[in-house]
Amino acid sequence: ARLLASQCAQCHGTYGVAVRDWPDLHGSGAVGTAMTTYQDLSYVDNMMHLHALAYTSDEVTLLKSYYSKVNYTPLAGE
Repeated sequence: ARLLASQCAQCHGTYGVAVRDWPDLHGSGAVGTAMTTYQDLSYVDNMMHLHALAYTSDEVTLLKSYYSKVNYTPLAGE
């Protein structure tokens, strides 16, 4: 799961903490729902559609489990 999540980190940041306007993934169980939406062949709105198509349902389950367990606490001043 951690290896799969390393691809997500490119945009969603280390530990699933986004560095831009993308959603945070840490502590989120919504990853699986979002990935399922992005995998729908009628959804072609953005780059996530292409990323999502590369994952199997088992891999999406691993990502969902991984990010739901990440407990990120920002440092003072962040």
